[in-house]
Amino acid sequence: MRSTLFFIPHEIGPFTFLGFGWALLLLVILFVLNVGYRRFRGESWSRAAGDWVTWAIGAAVIAFLLPRIEQEFPNGMGGVYKVGLPIRGYGLMLMSGVIAAIGLSYYRAKQFGWSVDQLLSLAFATVVSGIIGARVFFVVQKWSELPGDTLWERLYEALKFTEGGLVVYGCLIGGVMGITLWCFWKGFRLLAITDLIMPGFLLGLAIGRVGCLFNGCCFGGYCDANLPAISFPRGSLPYMEQLESGELLGLRLASRDSFGQGTIAEVRPETWASQQGLKPGMQIELRTGATPPQRGQDPAGPLQVMAEIAVDGRVLEVTAVLPKRSLATHPTQIYSTIDAALLSGFLFCLWPNVRREGTVFGLGLIMYGFSRIIEEWIRVDEAGQFGTSLTISQWISLGGILTGLTILILQRSWPMDARIGLKQVSNREPSALAAGS
Repeated sequence: MRSTLFFIPHEIGPFTFLGFGWALLLLVILFVLNVGYRRFRGESWSRAAGDWVTWAIGAAVIAFLLPRIEQEFPNGMGGVYKVGLPIRGYGLMLMSGVIAAIGLSYYRAKQFGWSVDQLLSLAFATVVSGIIGARVFFVVQKWSELPGDTLWERLYEALKFTEGGLVVYGCLIGGVMGITLWCFWKGFRLLAITDLIMPGFLLGLAIGRVGCLFNGCCFGGYCDANLPAISFPRGSLPYMEQLESGELLGLRLASRDSFGQGTIAEVRPETWASQQGLKPGMQIELRTGATPPQRGQDPAGPLQVMAEIAVDGRVLEVTAVLPKRSLATHPTQIYSTIDAALLSGFLFCLWPNVRREGTVFGLGLIMYGFSRIIEEWIRVDEAGQFGTSLTISQWISLGGILTGLTILILQRSWPMDARIGLKQVSNREPSALAAGS
């Protein structure tokens, strides 16, 4: 697991890379070469430089936007220094998943005469609305946990979706909303388009879950059985969760408040906690913290973790005895990748043989809903909702299963030709959303 793969450095030689530095200079050179090449081919000046607006937007992003999201670390003297632009494993796999999903969907769409522009138009509406929905779902769910003291600081943190914090069901809901608007605008039947996209969506999800593994999110609970397991390095989300709960030290706390104070419910034998004489019923205060690597160390390396326990008037220093890796956990990210890939392959092979639109989408909702409910049983990063042990994802899974069953029941009265919905009825024609959409 490596959340940050590497950094594009803030400075290279005497100049910065981003801002008014090397990257902007390279972009200007490429623009000049592009205009010169097109003039050499005989194009007029107006045509050769006609796409200058696109180049200007790129220059603005390099000069003003990207420098604002460079990573800053403490310099040890009360200030900060810029390390550079982080390349996150999560963001890289997210992008790879989007590309794979578009490619798989286009492989089918071109059989019905779709152009690349047509598919990219649909992909843009789906991806943008999906990412917005996934992030909004996460931000609403985790708003109280976002860093920042002011509203603007939290909103700024909410924009950092490439570092993790995208909810699959939020992506699905947002994506379907975007597809619905696109179908209404372009004159396609909704369920035929969702059938087309569903295998690609699941393929993208399978690749995206590898990003969850890089990031350490969506992790499983402690695995003490003879089953596949995985551990995570210091500073990772699973490691810090196990440390803050006391589990990493051999404790199980009956309760723990926001200040780290709690009551010991159990002490596992032959652990650090048992060696220190800690016993059930004791009141303790567990203090933890994590800081980024110091200047001169690998900026993409693990966080430096600190911990201490206050109990019975004495303070136990824990930092020096902390293990390098977390306890073994269920590899839920890997399970999710395998599950989504298998579902994608099954629905992709099924799609040419279905006779009514909505079949692939409905089955996808049902099968993924059941597998997600099972997956949530071994994940520990979400609490039960509505006074039950079911997580919010399990509740939405139940809704997805019911929606899929409803589609499969109602579709018996729909036309037998499942492909008719992939033919454009008329541009901007609301009546195209006939029965079955």
